[in-house]
Amino acid sequence: SVGGFTVNQGPAITSVVPNTQGRGTTQTITINGSGFVAGATVVISGTKVSEGSATVGGGGTTLTLSVTVQSSAATGFRNVTVTNLDGGMATVVNGYQIT
Repeated sequence: SVGGFTVNQGPAITSVVPNTQGRGTTQTITINGSGFVAGATVVISGTKVSEGSATVGGGGTTLTLSVTVQSSAATGFRNVTVTNLDGGMATVVNGYQIT
């Protein structure tokens, strides 16, 4: 710690598997990367997409969660953002596709 506070390395995303999902479906995805902590949240941009609670694994290198896409959701690419409890965040632009 320097100056009375600690700087934590933020999360980093290397891949989202799978990174495509059909409308009107629910599936489990795994986000691979580093620096993930318990309580981290995952948001896929846009509307009509619901993200479940993420489970951290691999010593902070994976996040696994359920994603539900409503049948009326727009198709196309979405951003994927992971935010740790300390506010550290990472985003993959166009990292997820609704088909």
